[in-house]
Amino acid sequence: SFLARHGWLDLQEFKAREKSEVEQPHRRLLYPLAPLQVQPHEQKLNLLLIVLSGLRQDMLNNINMPNLQRFSQQYQRFDNHLAGDNETETSLFSLFYGLPAQYADDVIADKRPPLLIDELQRQEYRIKAFTTDGLNQPIYQHAIFSGIRHKQQIGAGRNDEATLKSWFAWQQKQQSGSPWFSYIALSGPGSLTLPADFQGPYQPELKKIDPFGSIPAEQRPLLVNRYKNAVFYLDQLLGNYFEQLMTHQVLDNTLVIITSDHGFELGESGPASWGAGGNYSNVQMKVPLLMAWPGHANQQIDTLTSHQDLVPTLLPELLGVMSPEVDYSTGHSLLRPISREWVISGNNRHSVIFGQQEITLFDRQGNFEVRTVDGYKNIDNGRQDMPVLLKVMRELSRFKGSMDNNATAH
Repeated sequence: SFLARHGWLDLQEFKAREKSEVEQPHRRLLYPLAPLQVQPHEQKLNLLLIVLSGLRQDMLNNINMPNLQRFSQQYQRFDNHLAGDNETETSLFSLFYGLPAQYADDVIADKRPPLLIDELQRQEYRIKAFTTDGLNQPIYQHAIFSGIRHKQQIGAGRNDEATLKSWFAWQQKQQSGSPWFSYIALSGPGSLTLPADFQGPYQPELKKIDPFGSIPAEQRPLLVNRYKNAVFYLDQLLGNYFEQLMTHQVLDNTLVIITSDHGFELGESGPASWGAGGNYSNVQMKVPLLMAWPGHANQQIDTLTSHQDLVPTLLPELLGVMSPEVDYSTGHSLLRPISREWVISGNNRHSVIFGQQEITLFDRQGNFEVRTVDGYKNIDNGRQDMPVLLKVMRELSRFKGSMDNNATAH
């Protein structure tokens, strides 16, 4: 309807073709576009992926997170990194699949696990997930971990501290020489949860939080302090965690990746803008990304990167996939960052184009708006960049296909 509204598509012809395709009972997603060609590496690194919920990029500093800041200075740090979306499930989809979240419904309908998990299992990685909030969300059950052969390899902790302790208890039992992949998801700042006996440095703070209630003006500074205390507490846990990683020499043969599902707004876009999922401002979309990769020098990268870039980094560099990245992802390798003009984000309700200076949002009805990257200000009479828009739409349909083609791709 967006294309039709602007005169680029005959809507009647399209609907007739769509009806014909829908009547084919086995219409599926083409993922990957061609069978993967793989030459596994002889020496396999372990993989540890840590997702810190609700951690915005500007919290990574010497004041709010001194431990994570010190850790980041020793390895590769991406300072212009975008989450997959401003909501958890859709952002995690992009992280694990290397695709925009607009493909999530097709993947879940097809019950298609990520190529990353498939290849880790094929190469006999032991897989274990540790999460504070559990793994009952549809994105885990029907997509990311739907192909795990041994469901007992998925567990949960009572709180972030317990989750990390559970991971160490498991890791210490692993036999040397046999690779593993661990996924750790900590609720951290996104839940604003703190131990009852923890006194954070930012006072006074909001003690009682109603996730469904509005935030009175007089309580907003208290909520900001609560968020910063949650960040500070998480950093203390990570400081102890990093010490144990080094003490047990885990970092010698493990690729560690640390990022977040999305940021957390503290009213920067307006008095009603708090938390995540409300808009696509920098504070909701820019998140830390750190990679501690054995053999790679520390480096600070400022080029635009996104969650879609993780899969085309790990498949070739960690697992020996030789197929071109365009066959299975819309992202690019983080080890060879390119200067790009835009990145796709969004979900099944609307799509978002992040440019260097502007953010363009459009929905299925053809409505669009253009905002500034800096400050998220609405640009009156903003115009779409038509060549970019057409490229984005091609990327959002490139992996669609029928059952016949899909069988060939698999």
